[in-house]
Amino acid sequence: MREDWNRRAVEDARYYVAFRHRNLGDDEFTQSAFDTGIIGRVLRDFPWLPPADPRSRRLLEIGCGLGRLMRPLSRECGEIHGVDISDEMIARARQWLAGIPHAHVHVAANDLSAFASASFDLAYSYAVFHHIPERRFVYQYLDEAFRVLKPGGILAAQVNSIQVAPGPPDTWSGVWIPAQDIAEHARRAGWRLLSMEGAGTLNLWFTLRKPACEATRPALTVVHAMQQNGDPGGVPAGGPSGFAALYVTGFPVEACDINQLEVRLGDSSGNIVYIGPDRPDGLRQINFQVPAGTPPGRKSVEVLWRGERVCAPFGLEIVPRPPLRPRIVALTDAAEVMLDHKVRCGFLQISTLECEGIERLRVSVDGREVTEFDRLTIDPLPPRHMVNCRIPEGVEAGRRTVRVRLGDYEFPAETIEVAKPGTDGTFS
Repeated sequence: MREDWNRRAVEDARYYVAFRHRNLGDDEFTQSAFDTGIIGRVLRDFPWLPPADPRSRRLLEIGCGLGRLMRPLSRECGEIHGVDISDEMIARARQWLAGIPHAHVHVAANDLSAFASASFDLAYSYAVFHHIPERRFVYQYLDEAFRVLKPGGILAAQVNSIQVAPGPPDTWSGVWIPAQDIAEHARRAGWRLLSMEGAGTLNLWFTLRKPACEATRPALTVVHAMQQNGDPGGVPAGGPSGFAALYVTGFPVEACDINQLEVRLGDSSGNIVYIGPDRPDGLRQINFQVPAGTPPGRKSVEVLWRGERVCAPFGLEIVPRPPLRPRIVALTDAAEVMLDHKVRCGFLQISTLECEGIERLRVSVDGREVTEFDRLTIDPLPPRHMVNCRIPEGVEAGRRTVRVRLGDYEFPAETIEVAKPGTDGTFS
């Protein structure tokens, strides 16, 4: 892994960290940490931390790369550390973080042995475990994070939970780990599982908390029950809007654990994806997914903790899922995904939403049928797909017309710009 990532760092470190396009400038590289919502996602878990002066907090990034995330997050703590397997990345990170005296980076192997136990308040990792070719090393990092975090400390991390490539994992297309396997490992290791969002996608985010003491039985009161996104009306059964939010009292911090909590709708269980920290109004939020196929109507819902009902049953209105609206949301270069409607690498990437039966998708470029496809389900809920298409032979550089069909339905034609052949990668 070190050899491969050193090579990538020398070739174009910012491209392999941000995966937007080649030769990113300083401003765009900095902004990329915010555009993708990574910083906001890490900051979302800060309210779980015990009250303290931010200057006393120590943060740790697993797989820090160039320190792209460390620079903005250094404002939220008194000390921040990053580890990476690539010494080339670390050398560049020291330059990127120059002038921030409380930011420190370290070359590491597959552990956090450089750090003392119970010495960090929060650890995080973004788009790093995706590239590790063996699950045991991912689990080893989770176990090491448990060791180095203080009681009450938080780990926010991300894995790929869908198989992408048919071949064996390598240092780019690493292992995939189903959500239930992460949840089971967290249970065995003693973590409290607070969120599990994006199951069955490339980007499964989860939040774990190291317990500070034993949990006591909660006694919940459901104050509000509504659609997670706040839309009025009932909660759809399945799909991207099929998540309900419960706002409850009587749920102490140490009892917050998805592995010990269950929401029942009749004979079905709702998949819990998020437990929130205490809100200023004294409520705590619990988000769960209404199972697809749940019949519409008023349902009696109950919450169980360790198999025991811990609140009075309450009513939740279930409505049918809205009809799908198939659409294309992006056409980009398959390797440089920020090149909008431009193809430099020879492959066009088409991103679709709500297109069922993606195997029926057909594409032509200037009347030439695409025969080489790579179709990938990015998210099964909308559903969201990514289709990589090789530009057919005979298509010349310049502005070209793309036509896409899904079965009998044809999307509006779009125009892309194909780069000139050769090493310069320029466009006509």
